[in-house]
Amino acid sequence: MDQVVKGVRASYDSLSEIAHPNWSGVAGLYSKPDPPRYLTDFGRGLRDTKGTVDMIVNALLGSLGLFELAYNRISEAMPEFLAELEPILSE
Repeated sequence: MDQVVKGVRASYDSLSEIAHPNWSGVAGLYSKPDPPRYLTDFGRGLRDTKGTVDMIVNALLGSLGLFELAYNRISEAMPEFLAELEPILSE
């Protein structure tokens, strides 16, 4: 899909980093290191997540736009497709 719509793969990769239990999806969002004290605090609201939220919203909006594009193209192609099937279905 990235060959047709540039940037899809990058968005997918970024979302995968958040959705799967790894650094970005767990420690990156829900921890804040305190190196001088050799401690790490865990919990919600420890980091600014605006950039992450914006990325998720943009990926969702892009996905919805791609869905709409595909849906409309399928709808436009359907009459011709059904016309080709008509002789087979009427046998």
